[in-house]
Formats: sequence, C-alpha cells, structure tokens
Amino acid sequence: MLLGLLACLSTAGAGVARAETTPTAESLQKTYAALCATCHGEKGDGKGPAAPGLMPRPTDFTNARFMARFTDAYLADVIRSGKLAVLRRGDSTGLSSNSMPAFEDVLSSNEITALADMVESLAERGGSGGEAVMLSSGAMPVYRRFCASCHGMLGGGDSPLASGLQPPPTDFNDRQDMSRFSRRYLIDMVTHGKTASIERLGYATMAPFGAQLDEAAVKGLIAFLRSFSKPGQ
Repeated sequence: MLLGLLACLSTAGAGVARAETTPTAESLQKTYAALCATCHGEKGDGKGPAAPGLMPRPTDFTNARFMARFTDAYLADVIRSGKLAVLRRGDSTGLSSNSMPAFEDVLSSNEITALADMVESLAERGGSGGEAVMLSSGAMPVYRRFCASCHGMLGGGDSPLASGLQPPPTDFNDRQDMSRFSRRYLIDMVTHGKTASIERLGYATMAPFGAQLDEAAVKGLIAFLRSFSKPGQ
C-alpha cells in the first residue's frame, strides 16, 4: 500500500522534554510545534520547512478524506513506535500485510510502469471517470489480478479486504493525497514494497516519539492532528 503516513525527520524531536501527563490545548500546540511542524507545517498541511526534501511528502492532516481512514489505535502506534517499526510487524503476512508487498518477482518493469501510469491518471481525475481510465489502460488486467484485492476495483482503496487493514490501502482517487508521491516513488513501492523501499532506498518515514510522549500526550496529539481536518470545530 502506497500511503507514507506521518512522514517526518528522525531528528525532529531531539531534546524535547516529555509532555505533561494531562495535556492542555496550549501544551499540545507546543508539542506539535516541537515534534511535528518542521515536516507537517504549522497549519498541518504537510508543508513544513523540511517537506521539500522528503519523499513521500509529509501527511497533510487537513485532508479529511484521508484522515478518516485511520484509526486512533494505528496513529498512536505510529507516533509511539515510528512508521517503519509498525510496518515491519505486519510484513510477515504477505499480501494481507499492513505493508505494501513487493511485486518485482511477478511483474515486469513495463507492467509496473504501466500501473504507475494508470494510478497517476486516476489521481488526476480525482475519482471522476475512473472506470474509463482503467478500461483504456493496458495495465487493467495486471491491476485486477494483483492490486484490486486491496485497492478496490476502481482504485478507491475500498475492497472488502481493505476494511481490516491499518494502514488502509492507498486511495488512488484521492488527488490531495496522491500529490505527495513522485512517479519514482510509486514505481519503487510496487517494485520493492513499502518496507524494503524505506530500508534500502532511504525514503522518508515517521520517527518514533514514544520516549518524549506519555499515553495521555499521544492521545491528545491525535485529537490535535484530527482537528486540522475539522476547521471551525
């Protein structure tokens, strides 16, 4: 699954004091500024000063469609342990894993490139005319065989299997989220899988912050992150 949730520099939280046990709105704002804003931006839009140097780009917390797909339990796990550790725990289960598997042994480079073309076209349409995009793509048979079981028949990340996966399969129709990924990134994810691409190719991933935050602070920070996609509440 394509989707690098909460990507951030591993050094972002260095030297930050452990959060207080009962976080206040003010303390959560300070925690976010210290640990998250460098990558995710002051407004939570994934446009922090470090963002241009990261691939995938940091998660945009203002994307309500994207944020609604993640459970609090998963977000807490990623904040505490870091994204790579969470993905490694799921890697042992193959295609039903919580992490995008590798297809380099079953797909040719031309097939992988064609898949990248197709999902980029789906993202450009933003969910409009997705079926036409697929029908006109030579990659459709490959997609239906290897990808649809997780990402859905029309690329919405909404297959029956997807409902039990965290992180959920990428929604290729979510233009706002897909804009975070370069073409090279998409090809590498399909080729090598998510975990191997991070480990071998150095793609950005969320660092662990369990040493800086207690459980109350983690819970409060999740609520704070979700508030970016709920303006006015």
